[in-house]
Amino acid sequence: MAQLELFHTYFYNIDASNYEKNLEKALWLGNSSVDALYRQKKADGVYNRLLQYSLVQKVLNIESKVDIQNEPYKFETKTIFEINRGTITDTYELTTTGNLIHVDRNFPNNTHGLLITNFFESTLQKLENYESRKK
Repeated sequence: MAQLELFHTYFYNIDASNYEKNLEKALWLGNSSVDALYRQKKADGVYNRLLQYSLVQKVLNIESKVDIQNEPYKFETKTIFEINRGTITDTYELTTTGNLIHVDRNFPNNTHGLLITNFFESTLQKLENYESRKK
Protein backbone atom coordinates (compact mmCIF):
# COMPACT_ATOMS: atom_id res chain seq x y z
CA MET A 1 0.00 0.00 0.00
CA ALA A 2 1.45 3.32 -1.11
CA GLN A 3 0.72 5.17 2.15
CA LEU A 4 2.62 2.63 4.24
CA GLU A 5 5.53 2.45 1.81
CA LEU A 6 5.78 6.24 1.79
CA PHE A 7 5.67 6.47 5.59
CA HIS A 8 8.22 3.72 6.21
CA THR A 9 10.56 5.21 3.61
CA TYR A 10 10.37 8.66 5.21
CA PHE A 11 10.70 7.35 8.77
CA TYR A 12 13.47 4.79 8.25
CA ASN A 13 15.42 5.87 5.13
CA ILE A 14 17.50 8.53 6.86
CA ASP A 15 20.99 9.98 7.02
CA ALA A 16 22.60 13.14 8.36
CA SER A 17 21.55 15.23 5.36
CA ASN A 18 17.88 14.22 5.07
CA TYR A 19 16.62 12.99 8.44
CA GLU A 20 14.91 16.22 9.55
CA LYS A 21 13.08 16.67 6.25
CA ASN A 22 12.11 12.99 5.98
CA LEU A 23 10.89 12.75 9.58
CA GLU A 24 8.81 15.90 9.17
CA LYS A 25 7.10 14.31 6.16
CA ALA A 26 6.59 11.04 8.06
CA LEU A 27 4.98 12.82 11.01
CA TRP A 28 2.25 14.18 8.69
CA LEU A 29 1.24 10.60 7.90
CA GLY A 30 0.66 9.42 11.47
CA ASN A 31 -1.06 10.47 14.66
CA SER A 32 0.38 10.93 18.15
CA SER A 33 1.55 7.29 18.25
CA VAL A 34 4.08 8.08 15.49
CA ASP A 35 5.05 11.34 17.20
CA ALA A 36 5.57 9.51 20.50
CA LEU A 37 7.90 6.99 18.83
CA TYR A 38 9.82 9.82 17.15
CA ARG A 39 10.20 11.63 20.49
CA GLN A 40 11.35 8.41 22.20
CA LYS A 41 13.97 7.79 19.50
CA LYS A 42 15.11 11.40 19.82
CA ALA A 43 15.37 11.10 23.63
CA ASP A 44 17.31 7.83 23.22
CA GLY A 45 19.86 9.65 21.04
CA VAL A 46 19.11 7.80 17.80
CA TYR A 47 19.31 10.94 15.67
CA ASN A 48 22.34 12.32 17.52
CA ARG A 49 24.22 9.08 16.75
CA LEU A 50 23.15 9.39 13.13
CA LEU A 51 24.90 12.77 13.00
CA GLN A 52 27.83 11.95 15.26
CA TYR A 53 28.88 8.82 13.38
CA SER A 54 27.67 9.82 9.87
CA LEU A 55 25.41 6.77 9.75
CA VAL A 56 23.36 6.01 6.66
CA GLN A 57 20.15 4.04 7.19
CA LYS A 58 18.77 2.82 3.87
CA VAL A 59 15.47 1.02 3.28
CA LEU A 60 15.90 -1.99 0.98
CA ASN A 61 12.40 -3.50 0.95
CA ILE A 62 8.94 -2.80 2.36
CA GLU A 63 6.10 -5.34 2.42
CA SER A 64 2.73 -4.62 4.00
CA LYS A 65 -0.34 -6.69 4.76
CA VAL A 66 -3.53 -4.68 5.27
CA ASP A 67 -6.94 -5.95 6.37
CA ILE A 68 -9.31 -3.72 4.39
CA GLN A 69 -12.54 -5.36 5.62
CA ASN A 70 -13.36 -2.79 8.30
CA GLU A 71 -12.03 0.60 9.31
CA PRO A 72 -9.72 1.10 11.10
CA TYR A 73 -7.67 -1.01 8.69
CA LYS A 74 -5.13 -3.11 10.58
CA PHE A 75 -1.68 -3.43 9.03
CA GLU A 76 1.59 -5.22 9.54
CA THR A 77 4.65 -4.01 7.65
CA LYS A 78 8.05 -5.66 7.33
CA THR A 79 10.80 -3.20 6.47
CA ILE A 80 14.27 -4.43 5.61
CA PHE A 81 16.92 -1.76 5.99
CA GLU A 82 20.66 -1.50 6.33
CA ILE A 83 22.75 0.75 8.52
CA ASN A 84 26.07 1.71 7.02
CA ARG A 85 28.66 2.53 9.66
CA GLY A 86 31.53 3.24 7.26
CA THR A 87 33.29 -0.08 6.81
CA ILE A 88 30.51 -2.10 8.45
CA THR A 89 27.00 -2.54 7.09
CA ASP A 90 24.36 -4.37 9.12
CA THR A 91 20.96 -5.39 7.76
CA TYR A 92 17.78 -5.57 9.85
CA GLU A 93 14.15 -6.58 9.48
CA LEU A 94 11.70 -4.41 11.40
CA THR A 95 8.07 -5.42 11.86
CA THR A 96 5.63 -2.62 12.59
CA THR A 97 1.90 -2.74 13.24
CA GLY A 98 -0.90 -0.24 13.46
CA ASN A 99 -4.13 0.96 11.92
CA LEU A 100 -5.09 3.22 9.05
CA ILE A 101 -8.08 5.57 9.19
CA HIS A 102 -9.53 7.92 6.59
CA VAL A 103 -8.87 11.63 7.05
CA ASP A 104 -9.19 14.64 4.77
CA ARG A 105 -6.47 14.81 2.16
CA ASN A 106 -3.87 17.46 2.86
CA PHE A 107 -1.75 18.37 -0.17
CA PRO A 108 1.19 17.94 -0.28
CA ASN A 109 1.51 16.51 3.24
CA ASN A 110 -0.98 13.63 3.23
CA THR A 111 -2.10 13.03 -0.33
CA HIS A 112 -3.67 9.59 0.26
CA GLY A 113 -6.07 10.78 2.97
CA LEU A 114 -5.07 8.02 5.39
CA LEU A 115 -3.63 8.43 8.87
CA ILE A 116 -1.52 5.85 10.70
CA THR A 117 -2.72 5.22 14.26
CA ASN A 118 -1.62 2.85 17.04
CA PHE A 119 1.81 2.61 15.42
CA PHE A 120 4.15 0.16 17.11
CA GLU A 121 7.58 -1.29 16.35
CA SER A 122 6.94 -4.88 17.36
CA THR A 123 10.14 -6.72 16.39
CA LEU A 124 13.62 -5.85 15.17
CA GLN A 125 15.85 -8.66 13.97
CA LYS A 126 19.39 -8.51 12.62
CA LEU A 127 19.68 -10.42 9.35
CA GLU A 128 22.84 -12.36 8.65
CA ASN A 129 23.91 -12.86 5.03
CA TYR A 130 20.99 -10.84 3.60
CA GLU A 131 22.87 -10.07 0.38
CA SER A 132 23.60 -13.74 -0.32
CA ARG A 133 19.93 -14.68 0.29
CA LYS A 134 18.71 -12.13 -2.28
CA LYS A 135 20.69 -13.74 -5.11
